[in-house]
Amino acid sequence: MTSSAQGIHDLDLLRRGGPAGLHVEFFDVTSSYAVLSVMGPRSRALLDGLSSSDFGAASFPFGHSRAVDLSGLTVRATRLTYVLEKGYRAFGRELGPDTSPVEAGLGFTCKLGTAIPFRGRAAVEKHKAQGVSRRLVSLVISDPAAYAWGGELLLRDDEPAGFASSAAFGHTLGRTVLLGYVERRDGGVADRAWISQGTYHVAIGGERYEASVSLKPPYDPAGMRIRA
Repeated sequence: MTSSAQGIHDLDLLRRGGPAGLHVEFFDVTSSYAVLSVMGPRSRALLDGLSSSDFGAASFPFGHSRAVDLSGLTVRATRLTYVLEKGYRAFGRELGPDTSPVEAGLGFTCKLGTAIPFRGRAAVEKHKAQGVSRRLVSLVISDPAAYAWGGELLLRDDEPAGFASSAAFGHTLGRTVLLGYVERRDGGVADRAWISQGTYHVAIGGERYEASVSLKPPYDPAGMRIRA
């Protein structure tokens, strides 16, 4: 299962990545399926009323996929939420061939604590050691009536600092949530201290709206608080 926009890319990667001497065939079966996405704080309650299956966190952990009954039909349910409030990145928006895992805040996905080699390891180690000039951040607009679509100008201390890569209304927060890269134009390192010391605004329809910024997702499962 892959991103809707990256099926061809990932299929090619799988076909070219097979070990020498091993015959493997891959087939794209996307056209055989339809997908309905159920998201939000009441998604489990909705599904519980339509199915006898247990969708609790313990019995249906993240990334799990299995056949379930749904109003008399058998469907495949996959727990793979994709909401901005959790800061999930999208290939083609937050991620791309020119994006470093360090810039995207995904260094934890790289096995730097082991001796396992992987493509691009030297570059990741360099970026981690020297720092990077831009970082992906989560933004939450203070005004609950403001709505963004993505592509909006991001301002740090009244100066252009980047653009929103994704945006949507966060129903658990009651505010619009954005992801975007903020860049340090003076050549310095965009570290946690530099990011936290700035004052941020998002330009929407000719108006500027205050926004809180964090390197962590704004959704706090314990109390659904907005991270400053």
